[in-house]
Amino acid sequence: MTRNMKAFIFTIDAVISLIIASLAVSLLLYVHFTPSNYYQSSSGEASSLMQSLLQVSIGGYSAGSNMPASFGTCGAKPSDSVIAALADMYLNHNGSCADMILNSFYPSGNSGIFINDNFSPSLGIAGFNGINSYAEQDSGYSFLNNATKPFSLSVWFKPSVASGVVVAELGQPSPTGTWNYSTVEMSSGKVYVRLYPLSCIDVGNAIMGHWNNVVLSYTGSGYSGYLNGVLGNSETGTRSVPGGSGGMYYPVGLGTSNNCGSGSFFAGSISNLQIYNSSLAAPQAVSIYRQGEFGSPVTNLSIVGWWPLNGNANDYSGNGNGATTFNVLYGLPNYLPESLSGAYQVSRVSIPMNINVSGTIRHYSVGVVVWH
Repeated sequence: MTRNMKAFIFTIDAVISLIIASLAVSLLLYVHFTPSNYYQSSSGEASSLMQSLLQVSIGGYSAGSNMPASFGTCGAKPSDSVIAALADMYLNHNGSCADMILNSFYPSGNSGIFINDNFSPSLGIAGFNGINSYAEQDSGYSFLNNATKPFSLSVWFKPSVASGVVVAELGQPSPTGTWNYSTVEMSSGKVYVRLYPLSCIDVGNAIMGHWNNVVLSYTGSGYSGYLNGVLGNSETGTRSVPGGSGGMYYPVGLGTSNNCGSGSFFAGSISNLQIYNSSLAAPQAVSIYRQGEFGSPVTNLSIVGWWPLNGNANDYSGNGNGATTFNVLYGLPNYLPESLSGAYQVSRVSIPMNINVSGTIRHYSVGVVVWH
């Protein structure tokens, strides 16, 4: 074989190798950077929502009858557009208020705000370390110190460890007092609900690393536990209470000495604790689950406590019973709601904005996303 022929064959081999390598790199980029479960639609829906958020002032909106409860402008300037106010709230640790306003502004579908490519609610999600983190209401509820009074509670949690108390029941402000029981608890991955002295009932297995919702509904003569919108179990009987004039407290993340098998502090994220002065029915438990971890209460008439725990521990029920946090950190990096990461259609549009964060004006890209 001539030298020229050999050179030609070598060149052909090199070209083929380059083509194969190029295809491999292209495939790698596609796998890493192409969403697997949805396609990017036109920006029409997001553009329409963005336009509406720009055209309405937060002062005018919150003064109307649109809000689930009246909280003014949640620290934003009344003259700001709603989108500017939402960005301001998310960046200044008032994400709970922003979630509530966006839910009421666009109740017909899934929507969210992105700031510099971060899903905004993730900036304020409450994290618990499993060692000494918890949040407890500043005042107790005297109406719950009544054994036959119906009530319900709902809570969202994303566990990083398979055991821990999500919600406790205290008969006094001190977490180490004698009335100290777990009400919603994980033990080896199983989720239990309990009202003392009734039995701990198994309502199903939590999904580790994902958001789970528990609704506990007490009628005065028994209670039911729902996990992710599905009835898990029920128990007949009347709960006990400490009696007297004191109130009952329902801290989240707190370890308890009287428990359903674990009793340890919770490790992971907790969101959207709601307490109602009525017994919720199965359709309402389903509705809470469908609204997601940043959803609003299903009925404003009977909500007595609402702590979204997004950037702060304020009570958004209108009753002003905030909570005090202990060793709780806010923020969950790289978080996306599962309904968005698994969506089949996503519409998104962004605009530049200057936002005052802790006294300093900074430049941000603020986006609106709508998905199905």
